[in-house]
Amino acid sequence: VNSGNATSMDYNSLGWYYILTKQHFKALKFLNIGDNIDDTNLFIKGNLAHAYLLTGEVEKAKEIYIKYKGQNINETVSWTQMVYADFQDFKSKGINSPHFETIISLIQ
Repeated sequence: VNSGNATSMDYNSLGWYYILTKQHFKALKFLNIGDNIDDTNLFIKGNLAHAYLLTGEVEKAKEIYIKYKGQNINETVSWTQMVYADFQDFKSKGINSPHFETIISLIQ
Protein backbone atom coordinates (compact mmCIF):
# COMPACT_ATOMS: atom_id res chain seq x y z
CA VAL A 1 0.00 0.00 0.00
CA ASN A 2 2.73 2.45 0.95
CA SER A 3 4.63 1.70 -2.26
CA GLY A 4 1.63 2.59 -4.39
CA ASN A 5 1.53 -0.88 -5.94
CA ALA A 6 -1.36 -2.29 -3.93
CA THR A 7 -4.04 -4.36 -5.62
CA SER A 8 -7.71 -4.38 -4.78
CA MET A 9 -7.12 -7.57 -2.79
CA ASP A 10 -4.42 -5.84 -0.72
CA TYR A 11 -6.99 -3.23 0.27
CA ASN A 12 -9.53 -5.98 0.87
CA SER A 13 -7.12 -7.73 3.24
CA LEU A 14 -6.51 -4.52 5.16
CA GLY A 15 -10.26 -3.95 5.38
CA TRP A 16 -10.87 -7.49 6.62
CA TYR A 17 -8.28 -7.19 9.36
CA TYR A 18 -9.63 -3.81 10.43
CA ILE A 19 -13.08 -5.41 10.71
CA LEU A 20 -11.65 -8.23 12.83
CA THR A 21 -9.96 -5.70 15.12
CA LYS A 22 -13.21 -3.72 15.42
CA GLN A 23 -11.84 -0.72 13.53
CA HIS A 24 -14.82 -0.57 11.21
CA PHE A 25 -14.42 3.00 10.00
CA LYS A 26 -10.81 2.33 8.99
CA ALA A 27 -12.05 -0.81 7.25
CA LEU A 28 -14.49 1.30 5.22
CA LYS A 29 -11.72 3.63 4.14
CA PHE A 30 -9.54 0.87 2.72
CA LEU A 31 -12.38 -1.20 1.31
CA ASN A 32 -13.69 1.80 -0.61
CA ILE A 33 -10.24 2.33 -2.11
CA GLY A 34 -10.14 -1.33 -3.13
CA ASP A 35 -13.64 -1.10 -4.57
CA ASN A 36 -12.57 1.89 -6.67
CA ILE A 37 -9.72 -0.19 -8.09
CA ASP A 38 -11.96 -3.18 -8.89
CA ASP A 39 -15.68 -2.73 -8.48
CA THR A 40 -16.35 -6.33 -9.57
CA ASN A 41 -14.55 -7.95 -6.64
CA LEU A 42 -17.22 -9.68 -4.55
CA PHE A 43 -14.87 -10.23 -1.62
CA ILE A 44 -14.59 -6.45 -1.31
CA LYS A 45 -18.34 -6.02 -1.76
CA GLY A 46 -18.97 -8.48 1.08
CA ASN A 47 -16.52 -6.79 3.39
CA LEU A 48 -17.96 -3.39 2.51
CA ALA A 49 -21.40 -4.67 3.46
CA HIS A 50 -20.01 -6.04 6.73
CA ALA A 51 -18.29 -2.76 7.56
CA TYR A 52 -21.43 -0.75 6.79
CA LEU A 53 -23.50 -3.10 8.93
CA LEU A 54 -21.07 -2.84 11.83
CA THR A 55 -20.91 0.97 11.64
CA GLY A 56 -24.70 1.22 11.80
CA GLU A 57 -25.35 1.89 8.12
CA VAL A 58 -27.76 -1.03 7.99
CA GLU A 59 -29.72 0.01 4.91
CA LYS A 60 -26.56 0.55 2.89
CA ALA A 61 -25.33 -2.87 4.00
CA LYS A 62 -28.65 -4.53 3.12
CA GLU A 63 -28.51 -3.07 -0.39
CA ILE A 64 -25.15 -4.74 -0.99
CA TYR A 65 -26.14 -8.05 0.61
CA ILE A 66 -29.30 -8.26 -1.48
CA LYS A 67 -27.68 -7.04 -4.72
CA TYR A 68 -25.28 -10.00 -4.85
CA LYS A 69 -27.69 -12.61 -3.50
CA GLY A 70 -27.60 -15.67 -5.73
CA GLN A 71 -24.10 -15.02 -7.08
CA ASN A 72 -20.98 -17.06 -6.51
CA ILE A 73 -17.77 -15.69 -5.02
CA ASN A 74 -15.79 -18.34 -6.86
CA GLU A 75 -16.42 -21.79 -8.30
CA THR A 76 -17.06 -23.38 -4.90
CA VAL A 77 -18.47 -20.66 -2.61
CA SER A 78 -21.74 -18.81 -2.96
CA TRP A 79 -22.37 -15.28 -1.75
CA THR A 80 -24.72 -16.64 0.94
CA GLN A 81 -22.15 -19.18 2.12
CA MET A 82 -19.49 -16.48 2.35
CA VAL A 83 -21.71 -14.12 4.35
CA TYR A 84 -22.79 -16.90 6.71
CA ALA A 85 -19.18 -18.04 7.26
CA ASP A 86 -18.05 -14.46 7.87
CA PHE A 87 -20.81 -13.89 10.43
CA GLN A 88 -19.79 -17.10 12.22
CA ASP A 89 -16.18 -15.93 12.19
CA PHE A 90 -17.22 -12.54 13.59
CA LYS A 91 -19.26 -14.13 16.38
CA SER A 92 -16.33 -16.34 17.38
CA LYS A 93 -14.22 -13.18 17.71
CA GLY A 94 -16.80 -11.28 19.76
CA ILE A 95 -18.04 -9.13 16.86
CA ASN A 96 -21.82 -9.11 16.95
CA SER A 97 -24.72 -7.38 15.32
CA PRO A 98 -28.41 -7.75 16.06
CA HIS A 99 -28.87 -7.76 12.27
CA PHE A 100 -26.89 -10.92 11.41
CA GLU A 101 -29.92 -13.22 11.40
CA THR A 102 -32.01 -10.73 9.42
CA ILE A 103 -29.33 -10.46 6.76
CA ILE A 104 -29.03 -14.24 6.46
CA SER A 105 -32.80 -14.56 6.03
CA LEU A 106 -32.77 -11.84 3.35
CA ILE A 107 -30.16 -13.59 1.20
CA GLN A 108 -31.29 -17.22 1.51
